[in-house]
This record gives sequence, structure tokens and C-alpha cells, in this order.
Amino acid sequence: MKKDSRRKIVSWACYDLANTIFATNIISLYFPLWVTVQQGAADKFYILPYYISMLAAALILPFAGMLSDTLRKHSLFLAAFTLGCIVSTAFIGLSHSLYSGIIFFAFANFFNQIAANVFYPALLPAVSAPENIARVSGLGVAFGYIGTLIGLFSVQPLIRHSQYSAAFLPSACLFLIFSLPCFLFVRDAAQKTERKALLLLLKQEAQKLAGTIRSIRSSKPALRFFSAILLAINGINGILGLLLRQVGPLG
Repeated sequence: MKKDSRRKIVSWACYDLANTIFATNIISLYFPLWVTVQQGAADKFYILPYYISMLAAALILPFAGMLSDTLRKHSLFLAAFTLGCIVSTAFIGLSHSLYSGIIFFAFANFFNQIAANVFYPALLPAVSAPENIARVSGLGVAFGYIGTLIGLFSVQPLIRHSQYSAAFLPSACLFLIFSLPCFLFVRDAAQKTERKALLLLLKQEAQKLAGTIRSIRSSKPALRFFSAILLAINGINGILGLLLRQVGPLG
């Protein structure tokens, strides 16, 4: 394996590390604590913006994937949406009111869901040969576990007297620092697309999305399936948050 290839693989995996810091510190641990303990609000002020941002991301995902695939600009879109998440996360820490905080959280989760689930995996073929994709993907997962430890124990000493807002800006900085290698060293080849062709693809994608929504609304098994997924995600995040809070400072 050439040096350049190794650098690209490690840089790509570093994004998983960076993204896991956000998932651990913001989604699973400190934002719920900021809402319920520091702000004294009910759980719904965390759960509702989370699900609303997830739904918004789900509606945008097909268009984002199609647009980035057509333009071959996955790295550019990854950087833009990640920076949107980072800036939104930093603004949570600067927010003094509950409502501005949950708005910035919703934007942060929205940007992160699209960046992590569309643009980041789309760059895997750019850093790995087909026969090594499973191994490289596994390396990204391993880096993600390291990100959990880095995020948790680097921010933990900053929390004093249940002032969980102190975790947001450092977490945003860590996300930026560890995602920079991916922004700098991972690229995909540019490809020109005519405007008419792009508009036609957007129209076709919109029609497919509308048809999918209609079919889901008319299908009770599909609705039960998606409801089960949402409940499972919420349960997993809840369990992870409880486990992390056992080792996190509670003031």
C-alpha cells in the first residue's frame, strides 16, 4: 500500500472518530443533561427537536445523495455540512435560553445526519480498492470507538457544578480538528453535469420521494417498521446516555 493511500485511509477514518465525538458528547450525553439539569426542562425539549431534525434529514437525504453523486462533489458537501454541524454545536454553548439552544441542536443534528450518512460513506471507494472496503470500513468503526473515549474524557474536566454548556464549544473544536485530515486529503474526481440533466434528475428524485411517501402512508406494515426504527434509535441513545452519565461528572 502506497504512503498516499495509507494517508487517505487514515484521514477518512479520522472523520469517524470526529463524528463519534459529536454523537457521544452532544446527542447522547451533554445536550440532554443541559436541557434537563442545567435548564430544568422536560425530556420533550430534547426528544422533539431530535426527531424533527431526523425527519427533515430523512426528507433531504435522497436529494443530497443524488446531487453529490451527480456532481461528484462528496468531499465538498461533506465539509460544508460538517461545518454547519460544528458551527451549530458551538452556538449551543453560546446560547443562554432553552429555545435558542434546541434550535441550534436541531440544526446540528440535521447537518450531521446528512454528512455522516450520505457524503462520508460515499467517499469510501475514493480511499479503498473494492477488495479492501470491508477492512477500511472496519478501521473507521475502530476509530469511532477511540473518538468516544477522546470526546468523553477530554471534555469531562471542563464540567463544573452541572454547567454542561461548557462541553459544547470544546466538542465542536474537537469535531473540527479530527475531521480536518479528511477535508484536506480525501478527494473525489470532479465531473461536469449539464444544468438540464441535473434539473431532470432533481425532478425524477422528487417524484420518487413523493411516491415513496404515498406508499408508506397507505401501508400499515411500513408505518410500523419505521416507528419501530425510531423507537429503537431512541432506546439505544437513551441507554448509551445513561451509561455515559455514570462516568460523567454530574456536578
